[in-house]
Amino acid sequence: MGLAAKGLAAAVNSGLNLLVREWPDQVGLIQTPSINDTSLPQRPPTGFPRRRPGGFPRSINELSPSHQDSLPERESVTIPIRREAPASPTPANLFSSRSMILGVMGAALLLIAVLVGLKIFVADRTPDLTEEMFQAAMQQWQARGPASYDLDVQIGGAQPGVAHVEVRNGAVTVATRDGLPLQDWNMDEWSVPGQFEALEREFEFQENPQREMQAPPGARLWLRCEFDPEFGYPRHFHRYTTGGAPEVYWRTSIQAK
Repeated sequence: MGLAAKGLAAAVNSGLNLLVREWPDQVGLIQTPSINDTSLPQRPPTGFPRRRPGGFPRSINELSPSHQDSLPERESVTIPIRREAPASPTPANLFSSRSMILGVMGAALLLIAVLVGLKIFVADRTPDLTEEMFQAAMQQWQARGPASYDLDVQIGGAQPGVAHVEVRNGAVTVATRDGLPLQDWNMDEWSVPGQFEALEREFEFQENPQREMQAPPGARLWLRCEFDPEFGYPRHFHRYTTGGAPEVYWRTSIQAK
């Protein structure tokens, strides 16, 4: 009986040892090794928390502080910008700029010449003043002009203004310029005989403006005049000029007394 008991105890002990070796987790007889046990292979710490059943951590806040510190920061790259000094103008560029300026100035002068030409030959219908017209009109005034009249002149150009003249029996009695009385030596300046004298002087200006009126070199004059068909007095005169000479024109109206 004793031997049987010992044999039974030995069989039970062997069975338990086999059961422990084959299923250690089920009976809880094996101890969990310590994390500091160097006999087992060590897994390097990752710093990540245990993965959730659904996947990765939901935000970076769930990471451990050590992992957050180890995250690489985005590096900024600075690209140097090369600033070149402005290039100095070359002789070719200077020549091109000067040519452009000269071209603009030439076009402006040409436009002015065209406008003057249009004004002289197209816009103004006043006939050109000739010696024959002048002599014929002066003879007409001497033959048919009234001895007494009131005369008003609108003056334009270099010295604009208005003049008023009263003539009685061929003598000037009243003469004003811009409302101011004229002196005795120039009272008849704007009377009809005085206007004919002015036209005769204009022929001299036209022939040589540099000598007669100190006009700039190259200045030219064109004379136009319209005479009254009844009395022959200068009803409209215009001196057109180019090259810097002064321009003058006047219109005359007469009331016979």
